[in-house]
Amino acid sequence: MNIISSINDILTFFQPLFNSQGYALFCSFILGILCYPKRKTITGIYQTCPSKSKYWSMVKFLSRGKWDADLLAQKLLCLIQKYYENWVYIYDETHTIKTGKAQFGLHFFRNYRYQKRNTNQSKFHWGHQFAALGLLCFTAGQAILFPIWVKMIIPGDAILNSLEVLKTIATNIPLGLIIMDRGFNNRKVFKVLLSLGHHILCRAKSNAVFYYPLVIDPLIKRRGRKGKYGQRVSIPDLHFCDVHALGQIVSVASAIVWTKMCPQQVRLVVRRTRVDETKPSVVTQN
Repeated sequence: MNIISSINDILTFFQPLFNSQGYALFCSFILGILCYPKRKTITGIYQTCPSKSKYWSMVKFLSRGKWDADLLAQKLLCLIQKYYENWVYIYDETHTIKTGKAQFGLHFFRNYRYQKRNTNQSKFHWGHQFAALGLLCFTAGQAILFPIWVKMIIPGDAILNSLEVLKTIATNIPLGLIIMDRGFNNRKVFKVLLSLGHHILCRAKSNAVFYYPLVIDPLIKRRGRKGKYGQRVSIPDLHFCDVHALGQIVSVASAIVWTKMCPQQVRLVVRRTRVDETKPSVVTQN
């Protein structure tokens, strides 16, 4: 089977998103990325792709072409989910920071990040912050991560701040399980995702506090709003059991609890990493 013809058959799935010229440049851009072995610059991609258009046509297509990147990501997501049955979402935020040389006037603003020998280095930094969504697909023999969505975050912007970008991405994808790290332990983040219908798997912070559901005696009448937080969860007192996972035996415990970081009840899963009973337990909370 010819690989180029197979790629062209896949690219026809995205043809309704472009006009005729834009679709030709889109196909050339994808083929140029796949065929160029070195750093993926526009010059290298243009020289490798089979496009007969001029160099600046591809630059204009990427910079101000009339096509919707969000709709393209949705199409790509539907195409991948069509061929893989088992998948989960991976969401993360990252930032790139570049450090420049000394600039006049910066000595008036103390920057503790660049302290050296108790002397301010008067360096300035700039960069970009991004939110990225990936689709982790599972097969019988391997797991494959597909990068799907990348959006730039502008702190303080009403539309492009961290929470709004997450809401925009989560609104336009099929419902599923979203895996995040412990940096997203935030009630606002959980509330947005749960209101849209998604499920969340997130690692808890080391200082997170959990409570058992409050057990109320129906014979005792109390004034005011009904409480929901019961006794505080003690991690070492949980009932641990050994399970087989990835070829090894892991000691885990679970409980349905409340936490003030989430508006709904959560399932707390704890993995014990130290089995010596004479020493305090060090656990990972998910």
